Amino acid sequence: MNLLFIATESKSANGICCKAVMEQFIAAGDTVYCITNSEYTDIPRAKQVNYVTVKPRLSYRLFGKADTQTGVAQKTTLFFAKVTNKAKLLISFRTWPLISKAYVKRLYKVAEKICKSEKIDCIIPIYTQIDTLIVAKKIKDEFPKIKYVPYFLDALAGGYGPKVLSQEWTNKRCTKWENKLLPTADKIIMMKSAESYHIAHFSKSSFFRKIVFLDLPLYNPLKTGEVMASALFEKDKINLLYIGTIPVHIRNPKYFLTVFSALKGNALRLHIVGSCTDPELLQRFEEKDNRIKVHQSVSHEEALTLIQNADYLINFGNNNSHMTPCKIFEYMSFGKPIISVSPIKNEPSEVYLSKYPDALIVKEYEKQFERDVESVEAFLSNKRYIADDYLSELQKTFYLNTPNAFINEIKK
Repeated sequence: MNLLFIATESKSANGICCKAVMEQFIAAGDTVYCITNSEYTDIPRAKQVNYVTVKPRLSYRLFGKADTQTGVAQKTTLFFAKVTNKAKLLISFRTWPLISKAYVKRLYKVAEKICKSEKIDCIIPIYTQIDTLIVAKKIKDEFPKIKYVPYFLDALAGGYGPKVLSQEWTNKRCTKWENKLLPTADKIIMMKSAESYHIAHFSKSSFFRKIVFLDLPLYNPLKTGEVMASALFEKDKINLLYIGTIPVHIRNPKYFLTVFSALKGNALRLHIVGSCTDPELLQRFEEKDNRIKVHQSVSHEEALTLIQNADYLINFGNNNSHMTPCKIFEYMSFGKPIISVSPIKNEPSEVYLSKYPDALIVKEYEKQFERDVESVEAFLSNKRYIADDYLSELQKTFYLNTPNAFINEIKK
């Protein structure tokens, strides 16, 4: 097959998920093209994929630039990025979540050219952003023989929107967009975390029967013996690691940082690697507790090396029950102990980590601070690893979280 992915946010967790399934298609002998944003920093490129880049929206360019900066320069760039983003949101309020029609045109021009020249069999737009869905639908309208398979790694209807908009308003607007963009799809792949919402609100829609509920495709057991050295961690310390972006309006690290600061023991180190929409929050905790270390973003390959070397892995759960942090599947692939913080009841990580034999769920929403400090201390006092054979066995449990689950659906 000749496949065209549109994955604009290639630096994000969704970009990593897209990379995983594209590599699986390549391994199966398929030809893969991918339209993505041009970025300021390295992106997790899949080998043998034919990439074509487009110029992203201004706010994305600014956020990307800020990710490479520190200090005053970073704060200044982030300020302008946020102002630009809010201004664009205000201007495009009537079409939200479509922000830039000019950006859609840039994407479509490239997609149309590839479809004409490379005899594409299937186009797979990755959500989020909605621009990818709009472009893919237009391609389907122009080239009816091309299969159109939207891949929702995040929820549109039932997902989150800007803080200034109510959840009810966001859901109504996103429902309209799904009803507009999905009826012509040949198949629709959504996450299990979005299943209950779509059964409740879309069961009578014309496209509901086309939906297949899979999951984030990042569970891939790795041999614990294949460990590369990392200079980030001190060998004589107990190293806890959070890696990834921190959009504080979705996942806020403040509670766990407070819990960690109350823990006893000078041997503990908490490393936070990645960008944060509120860098001052991390800076305040880092200045108060010298056991907390904040680092800039790294490439996906470097991130995997850090996960291999860490003693414990940290997950900040989302405050939306329809959004699953994809990092937990890579975490579980390494067989390391995991501490996950749930800011809300039914935080989606809990469903998966309850099947994993070495995880602690910190229930922030119950507001039992002293209990949580004690439970984390007890968890950290007993370091252990899961055997490789058991990790491979877990692959059956987490089949929907493997790239093969997605590949098999596309090839049906």
